[in-house]
Amino acid sequence: MDGSIKELDPNLDHLEHKIVGNEVIIYAASNRKICRCPYCGSGSARIHGRYEKSFQDLPIMGKKTKVVIENRKFFCDDPAFRKRKTYGTIMVDIDTHRIIDLLASRESADVAEWLKSYPNLEVVSRDGSV
Repeated sequence: MDGSIKELDPNLDHLEHKIVGNEVIIYAASNRKICRCPYCGSGSARIHGRYEKSFQDLPIMGKKTKVVIENRKFFCDDPAFRKRKTYGTIMVDIDTHRIIDLLASRESADVAEWLKSYPNLEVVSRDGSV
């Protein structure tokens, strides 16, 4: 039975199967150790919880077939996405306390690229502190 489950998805393992009345129930579970966050793309091995999904398949020997898959929810490594918020970089003129620009990224390479477009800057501060 494990070979049949692997044909559906190599990341699934067969747990057990039962015949209950007029139904064949096949239980499978994900065997992934790390999953990628669909928002930020980072990998995580920290399990948040579990849930089941089920679907019906073609009958086996005249009996209804139901496949139950146990999946795991993983924590995202990025706290901004975990809070359902995104963070960037705010550029502020320290003398006037006015916002100059908002960058959609907080990566140092992106900030460095932005700074290259302003060669007259003499003082740079993180988080607006001087």
